Amino acid sequence: MLFSISRRGRAGAALCAAALTVALGVAAGCGGDDDGDSGLTREEYLAQGNAICAAGNERIEAIASGLTGPPSGEEAAELVNSIADDISGQVDEIAALDPPEELQADADALVAAARTGLEELRADPESLFGEESPLTPVNQMAEEMGLTTCAA
Repeated sequence: MLFSISRRGRAGAALCAAALTVALGVAAGCGGDDDGDSGLTREEYLAQGNAICAAGNERIEAIASGLTGPPSGEEAAELVNSIADDISGQVDEIAALDPPEELQADADALVAAARTGLEELRADPESLFGEESPLTPVNQMAEEMGLTTCAA
């Protein structure tokens, strides 16, 4: 699973997963045209969401590249804030996507969970490196929706 990698890889993987999951999750909440038709098919939505997460994963990996293990204290706070800032940008990109009607309820739930998880993460930065971070439920939801790159 995402948070059970080696100490060095665990920190980087956790950061990447957190960023991607939150970003994709939040994006899911802004869909639907006024007439109720969706602009994207399920496949298009998932492909675009996963592409946003893939790019975010690369940025998060770069942010975490110097880690030799899970940080703590001020180092963890600075790192998580950098990641959360990146996630906010990903969220904006994903929020611009228009999920198909069949994914709208799941997308709304994912958005709510992602926002809550991001708030909890900022409040307790070291939680990202625990057995279950505030973003773990978001990862599971993203996986179930098909946003596998965001959940990986």
